[in-house]
Amino acid sequence: MIKAVVFGSANGIGLDVYAALAYDREVEVVSIDREDFIHIDRIASFPLDSEEFDDPKWSILDGVQEVYITIGKPSGRAFANTTAADEYLLMATNFHAVSSALKLGMKWGRETTSFVVVASVSGMTADAGGAVYGAAKAGLIGLVRNLAREWAPMRINAVAPGPTSTCQFLDAFKDDEDALKSEILRSPHARLIQPIEVADAMISLCRLTGVSGVTLPVDLAGVSSSRQ
Repeated sequence: MIKAVVFGSANGIGLDVYAALAYDREVEVVSIDREDFIHIDRIASFPLDSEEFDDPKWSILDGVQEVYITIGKPSGRAFANTTAADEYLLMATNFHAVSSALKLGMKWGRETTSFVVVASVSGMTADAGGAVYGAAKAGLIGLVRNLAREWAPMRINAVAPGPTSTCQFLDAFKDDEDALKSEILRSPHARLIQPIEVADAMISLCRLTGVSGVTLPVDLAGVSSSRQ
């Protein structure tokens, strides 16, 4: 029996990862989110204080072999209009929350544990209106690359989705069909990535025992290929 944990599984990509694992009879999956097992009040409650890492409630992670971290909150605000409070929240949600989840997984994992983090193609290229968000995601990509060496023999990788058809993403474009069309056309396949496709990529990275320290774009030859 494989024991897996999904951080940030309430909606979007995280929900699909959790659903895919829940149907696998060989996987015992634990969900950690504001609406699930641990009842974290807010995703932004990460980063955790050092004392919280020793809370007995986290013992449910003991022996975890697969850790999927899907925490994040997008931003479409220009840098000049991003207040200090906005910047703090974006970094707390998109970087520090993930680093806290990684530290928890490291504490309760084992040598065979594999981590997969959701980054973004925004961390690989320039997106107008997403400077702080992109910086946070670029930080995750760098963190994954370094932890792959620091945490060996545990493995850690990341996926970098392009525009993905989550409720959160579509809601941001509900009043601007032209902008949504532009996002769709960023890939030569002229469609959005489906959340389950990102989930499949995350699960596959856990199974690829010879791979660690990489960030896999999941964007159908969109931003990640055109940036060259």
